[in-house]
Amino acid sequence: SFNEILDEAGSWKNPAFDSFDAVHTLHQIFVDTVRSSGGYNETRNLVLNPYAADPSYSMTRFFELPEDTVENHLIAQVHCYTPGKFTLNATNLGNNVVFAYEWGTEAEKTTLDSIMSLIKKRFVDELGIPVLIGEFGVSKRVSESERIEYLDFYVKTAKKYGIKLIVFDDGSDLAVFNRWNLTWPSEAIIDTLLQ
Repeated sequence: SFNEILDEAGSWKNPAFDSFDAVHTLHQIFVDTVRSSGGYNETRNLVLNPYAADPSYSMTRFFELPEDTVENHLIAQVHCYTPGKFTLNATNLGNNVVFAYEWGTEAEKTTLDSIMSLIKKRFVDELGIPVLIGEFGVSKRVSESERIEYLDFYVKTAKKYGIKLIVFDDGSDLAVFNRWNLTWPSEAIIDTLLQ
């Protein structure tokens, strides 16, 4: 429907409350428009993001399902780069700063597990729709062994909760595929993602 939609102030966290109503209105317009355009669109699966595609329960609890003319063809999607200081390894994408930040404490693993548990609870258990994490990954500024360790835990945790994953490959910092020579620079990372 849309990507990481933000309010007019560009708030990633704590948006104005009417922002959630705006997201719901846009979802309904999206569903109605696609369904009325004919062909396969009458039954096509449609993917909907909460505000900012934020996976936290503080945001997803305001997510409402739009009305649909067919049953069981809506999918929720969130983006999850937890913890961002490690996965993005920069204050902003494209920034060449490298943080000396190691991931893997029990607290960090518990946090990521809790986020995925709440994603499943909100979308699958409460709303009755499938959910996928449509963006996740780790910056190439992190060592390959650390990337593999993180991705291994991430993929196994998502699998435990039945959450499908789409790795985000921006062709740069978060790339897992070399678009210039059509190769996979790290077979070990691909093997980890495909487990």
